[in-house]
Amino acid sequence: MLKTLVLSVSFFVAITQLCMAQKKEKTISVEQQERQARIKELSKLSANYDNSNCWCGWLKSKYTTDKKTGRVLSQKELDEISLKYTQCLKELCELDPKNMMHKINYANSIMFLKKYEEAEKLYTEFRQELLSKKNYDSYALAALEYHIAETRLARGDRDGAIEMLKTLLDRKINVFRRGKQNFSHDAAVAYAFLTSSTLNALKLPCYTNAKPFPEPQKAQYTDKFASLSDVKVVLKGVSKEDARVRLLLEKLKARDINGKIGNSAPYSITLELTPNAPVDKKEGYTLIIQENNAIVKARDLQGVLWGVVSFIQCLSHNEKAVRICEINDWPSSSRRGYLGSGIWSGCTEFTLFSKMNSVVLQRYPISIGIDTPLNVYQCAELAKEFNQFGLELYYGISNYTMGTPWAYSWPGTLAKHIDRCSLFAEMGANVYFPNDDARYPIHPDDAALGLNASDTDAPHLVKLYNAVKAKYPKFKLIYCPPFYWGPDSSAAYPDDREKYLKSMRMLPAEIDLYWTGGQVKGYNKSPRQVKWFTDLTGHKPTIFQNGTGPHNLLSYLADETDWNGWHYPGFFERDIACFHKNSHTPGECVQITTLADCLWNTPSYDKRRSIERGMNMLLGERMYSILAPGVPVLAYFDKYKYGDLNADILHEDLNELTKKYLFASNCWAEAVKYNPTVKMYGAFGRGVGFAADVLKKAKNPPDFLAKYSKYIPDAKALAEKEMQYNKPKGDLLYLPTDMTGPQMDYYNHQTVKDFRFAKFIRGNQTLFSGTEFNFECDPFPPAGDYEIIISGMDDEVVGENPILITVNGKVIYKGVSGFCPAKYSLKKIKIPFDVMTRYNKVRISNDAAGANPNGPPFIAISAVMLRKTGEKELNK
Repeated sequence: MLKTLVLSVSFFVAITQLCMAQKKEKTISVEQQERQARIKELSKLSANYDNSNCWCGWLKSKYTTDKKTGRVLSQKELDEISLKYTQCLKELCELDPKNMMHKINYANSIMFLKKYEEAEKLYTEFRQELLSKKNYDSYALAALEYHIAETRLARGDRDGAIEMLKTLLDRKINVFRRGKQNFSHDAAVAYAFLTSSTLNALKLPCYTNAKPFPEPQKAQYTDKFASLSDVKVVLKGVSKEDARVRLLLEKLKARDINGKIGNSAPYSITLELTPNAPVDKKEGYTLIIQENNAIVKARDLQGVLWGVVSFIQCLSHNEKAVRICEINDWPSSSRRGYLGSGIWSGCTEFTLFSKMNSVVLQRYPISIGIDTPLNVYQCAELAKEFNQFGLELYYGISNYTMGTPWAYSWPGTLAKHIDRCSLFAEMGANVYFPNDDARYPIHPDDAALGLNASDTDAPHLVKLYNAVKAKYPKFKLIYCPPFYWGPDSSAAYPDDREKYLKSMRMLPAEIDLYWTGGQVKGYNKSPRQVKWFTDLTGHKPTIFQNGTGPHNLLSYLADETDWNGWHYPGFFERDIACFHKNSHTPGECVQITTLADCLWNTPSYDKRRSIERGMNMLLGERMYSILAPGVPVLAYFDKYKYGDLNADILHEDLNELTKKYLFASNCWAEAVKYNPTVKMYGAFGRGVGFAADVLKKAKNPPDFLAKYSKYIPDAKALAEKEMQYNKPKGDLLYLPTDMTGPQMDYYNHQTVKDFRFAKFIRGNQTLFSGTEFNFECDPFPPAGDYEIIISGMDDEVVGENPILITVNGKVIYKGVSGFCPAKYSLKKIKIPFDVMTRYNKVRISNDAAGANPNGPPFIAISAVMLRKTGEKELNK
């Protein structure tokens, strides 16, 4: 009985403990759910104010006007928003202590309030916590160390900021997140500015054969060199604090040549600013280098600058010596430059040694809205450098102008733009105001007032420009309208293009207007097109040159660029305000040097000489000879866009493909070995990677018939309807999948209503100018002629494209295509029976002059049909 009682009590206790444990477990689960719900709520709330653009909610609140009262928020109300955001993040850190990004954002909010000591303590604490873990988030560590450097710089501790940036850079963290700040990259740029090393970051010039680049207007060279060891710098009309003097001394020092101002030395170089200088053109200079002295004479400081750069380029690369020569030089075009993707530490140096003077940067640390101390510092320092050298620098503000929920009828929109532009104007920089690809649809509040962009944009820009200019007289503005191309491609926006462009006449003459030519990615520009834009807007166009990479928009470094071939005589010097190449920088710097060469000395531009000299200046004496042989070989893979296969792979010899890949790969390996810096300009390396992908996939190619099968029934049905295709009667039909060569696509551009699957043959200077297919003549010999029927569509450019059709290499047609723009039509051509063999190859080529591999001139071919036309007596 006692035993039974003891067992009963034990069982009761066990059951009670189990129930308590389950209850506790249930209670913990509820707490966890509540915590997760609160974390989700706070995360959503904080996202309203941070969402990759620091304090974007705060920013919106600052400039948004209450529709009913017309009132904007007071500073007190804005401070309350800031406090709410900080408190929100602090609670998030407490509820979710393992999430380091919450902690970083919390410390960021403290830094935003300019409480730099408190912010640094938090960053330091979080950094120690992160480093204590075995596996930590490298991106978070880079963010923390970058922000510690920021707070130190803001407190005046420059050395401490440098020390922390060096720590970060020594880690060689190569991790960044899309849409977020690249802290490792920005740390390198900031470090270069803080240590005053930007003017020799690229060690330019690497090799010039001791001759100036770009090609001078007039030069007399000798094969003699003057010996240099100590150099006395003599200044006449030039301040010893001038940046041009600093550039000269730094570059002499880099060559281990002792240069000082006014010292006694066996060799002297004189920089003279004088109204009596021999060259009387803007930015012109005379450089005379003799055995014991050299002199730069110019009528303006820019001429002095380019004379200094040319002297540096005349230095020997093997000895402490300079080539004896005489140069009289000036630029053909007054404003020469590029749109860069962002700041890099060699930006100023590269611009100087390309002799360019106008640069737009579209992405930089504060372009994503984070106006923190080190980010603002970088932008201000680059602007200061450009100003010191007399160069134009523009910062793009796309995050403030495009795709944003701001009505132009709101007063706060103008205030926001004035404040943003003033930030850069105070630095001495200018602003690029893009309103291109995301201008429409217009805001409902503007639409409710019956306004379209052609009504609002020009008056807005006038007010903005005048307001900033009144305070900062040197301020400049470049504007990109939504209609930035024409007249040879349609514009399908809900606004009238001509009305919009005519509204630009309201803008002051000194505001630049971007234009890409007749098409968005057009190369060739005609007087008719330029006149169209100039007459409508009242402004000479500033060129925004898109898509200059010939290999699916990429340049493989040693490519030649026919800048003069694309533009008529007088275009650069007379008919435009400025020329900018849209570029990824520093990746496309090699090609930019060829543009610099053309804009500097347009009549003497030689595309072959230019690319060799530009490449070698950036990368060394042998770089061009190493990579140039590999470019045409690697270009063979262009038809497989970015390594993606198409039906052409079924016709390839894999052994030959492998040889091509290995040859190009070896060229790249040798280039990297010769100068690893070439990886910074790595498009050739990317091309090698694409070729490797092609080979890998070619071993087991996909079923292309299945891939494109959804298009084939409609294509055949159209052929039966339009061409009266009849297979039983012997008609031969060739769809895009049956033809080799250019890429095929289902073309459904907004300006075309006749959507079809088609092959695109481009201009005759591209690798995609023609398409081919084979057919068997059965019976053979043929009883008569054949007829070839082509279903094609011309591009929208004025005038028909010429075509060239050959059979077995013999021309059967050469002339206008006869195709309609923006819709498909038929072209019928006879194939004489006596040009045919048993097995035949047909080639259809676009014979229009053009080098653009991505845009006009093009012909779209949706189908080709061959038909026997009747009996003919065979030649006896």
